[in-house]
Amino acid sequence: MDPTMTNHVVTLIPPAGPKRVRRSAKYTKGRSSRSIWSLRDESISEEEKKLFYYFQTCPSLPSLRTEFRNKNCNNGNLNICAETEEITGRSLLHCIGLNERLIMVSTGGSDAAISQINRFIMQELIPGYPSAVTEEDNNNFIPFTEIIIEWVNNRRDTRKSKIAADDLQTISTRAMPRMVEWSLEILSEILDSDLSGDASPQSSFTSIDTSNISYQDLNLFGSLHSARMSPKHTGRKNIMGKQISSMHRPFHREIIVRKIAAIPHLLEELLLIEDKEQLHHIFELSIVRKALLFGTESFGDGKWLIKMLDAAIKVNDSSMIAFSSHREVSDPGFQFAEDECRFLAEAAIFYLECVSKVNIFDDLRVFHKIQFSRKVFPNKKGSRVLSKSDVQQFQECRDELFHNVTALEGLVRRISVMDDDLVKRASVTKVLCRKLDKSISSDFAAALALFDGINHILLVVTFRLGPAEALFYLSRADESFKPHQYIIANVVLVASIVYFATRTIYSNKAKYALSHRLFWSGLFSGSNFLDVVPLVMVLFCIFFTDIILRQRACKETDKFNIIPWPGRIAVALTTPFLWFRILNYIKIRNKHLATVILCFNQL
Repeated sequence: MDPTMTNHVVTLIPPAGPKRVRRSAKYTKGRSSRSIWSLRDESISEEEKKLFYYFQTCPSLPSLRTEFRNKNCNNGNLNICAETEEITGRSLLHCIGLNERLIMVSTGGSDAAISQINRFIMQELIPGYPSAVTEEDNNNFIPFTEIIIEWVNNRRDTRKSKIAADDLQTISTRAMPRMVEWSLEILSEILDSDLSGDASPQSSFTSIDTSNISYQDLNLFGSLHSARMSPKHTGRKNIMGKQISSMHRPFHREIIVRKIAAIPHLLEELLLIEDKEQLHHIFELSIVRKALLFGTESFGDGKWLIKMLDAAIKVNDSSMIAFSSHREVSDPGFQFAEDECRFLAEAAIFYLECVSKVNIFDDLRVFHKIQFSRKVFPNKKGSRVLSKSDVQQFQECRDELFHNVTALEGLVRRISVMDDDLVKRASVTKVLCRKLDKSISSDFAAALALFDGINHILLVVTFRLGPAEALFYLSRADESFKPHQYIIANVVLVASIVYFATRTIYSNKAKYALSHRLFWSGLFSGSNFLDVVPLVMVLFCIFFTDIILRQRACKETDKFNIIPWPGRIAVALTTPFLWFRILNYIKIRNKHLATVILCFNQL
């Protein structure tokens, strides 16, 4: 007889909940004893071994359910849900999470059939031993995560082999297998379920922040919770005719989220799913939102996002650029690289959109509090039980996440050179709104805009006071000519030209470093034309006018004081081109300002 039960009187069970038995000493080293369910010390029987194998290979849910119920009834006080396989350390929950035949063959991928499997797991397997959802096997995998980790590793290994063997260096990926998608779905269902509903009144009462709940509500909470306590909530629970403990650790959500967030490269691989419908479905799952989007652990140092943007800009290889190689734009290989470039860019922008959409329900502590309050206070809305500390904690966590993303060096610069539609999508995300807000309102940005504006004004004014005015004073005896004004105007004019030319050169140099194709496509653009041509024309007018003045000064007669036609034409064309350059500058600034205003409207 179980020593913990005498004459139907339940003795105290430690708060950590019931522990499971590992039958082999090989796997119990450093672990506490798990004999709360049984005093058997012998090895697992052949029938039990068959049950683990059956759960991992059986393609029929009715057969699986029947076998489970029969074994559960025939084992007396032994809870088979708490048992683990000797060799692998897997529980029944681990095994069913690896049963691809059950998910893929018997259901055919049907949502209705898979929902029956989910119901069996949520209503029979997990209630039999709730702590199984956080128990690790011998490989430190919790249930339903092993198939996800294998999928990530296989995809990365396949991609590395393709990069080594394929000149195209493709990084495209296929759609996520249904088995992996189901694993994320069932983990989300476990995460959203109230597995701690059978906890004692004291533990339930202390698990919620009562700083924003009235004294009457607290009294009502105690009375309601006591009234709802059925006999199965008094420390014993009837599962399949057996009485077991129902204590469950309330932090199962934190364990699951931490385990999922710790899977290397999972977030990257999810973003590289090609099927758009499946991609949006995956990123709507609560396990993905809480573990991968809201947490900072999965984001890491963020270098993977920068590498993704770099690969998108460079189209994976500079040799694929038609402008810098013998390949034509119509080349299928070049078109393939174009598709890969677009795919990577969209994946990066999609991540920024998802991160910007995180809300307070993605905070585990707040989510647990709201879910618990709905059970205790069904007539109250979840937002009414939130305190200021809850909102403050969420904002601090979100600000930390946003800071980690926006602190990446060169993030905005890389996004700004992408396609216009992607730039617009990125500019309205909250995470970039914050970055642009800080950038546009910084002292450096304001000083730079002011300095550019002053130089544009000086460029026009000094041109009119220097070469343009001197062209009409060709006579040596013309007393209205002001040489000091001419010299000063020319010096300031040359300084402005050097400033703008230096900025243009460095801007094009940065584009060339990012992408050769980006450089060549922007070199002959209208904006670049209005930046460079007016400066060249001003230089031509300066040297032409100076040469004419020197020649006339050396002559003893004013016979040839007629203004040359090349000078007239050069000055006449340069003046409107300078104004066009100012209009182009205003247009660019207005575009940036419009982006910021659009960001503010979105906020």
